[in-house]
Amino acid sequence: MKKYTCEICGTEFTMENEEFCVPHKDTERNDICPGCYDSGIKCVQCDAVLTGEQMESPYENDDNEVMCDDCYEDEYMSVCPICEDSFEKSRKLEDGYYFAITKEAVEDSGVMYNGENMKPGIYKALEYPMYRADIVFGFNYFYDNTIELVVKNDFPNGGSYCEEICSECVEEYKNEQNKNKLRK
Repeated sequence: MKKYTCEICGTEFTMENEEFCVPHKDTERNDICPGCYDSGIKCVQCDAVLTGEQMESPYENDDNEVMCDDCYEDEYMSVCPICEDSFEKSRKLEDGYYFAITKEAVEDSGVMYNGENMKPGIYKALEYPMYRADIVFGFNYFYDNTIELVVKNDFPNGGSYCEEICSECVEEYKNEQNKNKLRK
């Protein structure tokens, strides 16, 4: 029988019926003995036991249930396509959901909004749902009067995307637009 060492308590343990059983794991994929697994703080998403470092200040979901770092990041974090920094996704309309759509994305998709070709730039969601999509074809269209153009920008050399962006980039582009208006 193979012996395992528990990452949390350091005790050695074996698994009965090893052919069908494997040790429980913590979020770092380390072996955990059954005692520590039963008494440990587990992630509500993946059911892995949190590491000691994660237990010091665990993330919680909207229902105040504990989540490991990886599951929290998958569910609540995003990477801004403009600055490439990580940020917390907007969870409610009141948080201010902003997204950027590049000129290339507009041209590639031919997306329309309120009966007109959509303009590249930064948009703010006014209400949810703001678009229709399905699992077969993906994005279909934006519902009328659900978004507003905040900053017009072609995003040259930005690639093709239509994604949520961080509040810092929203403010930076708003300030840049205001400076350009003052110069004119």
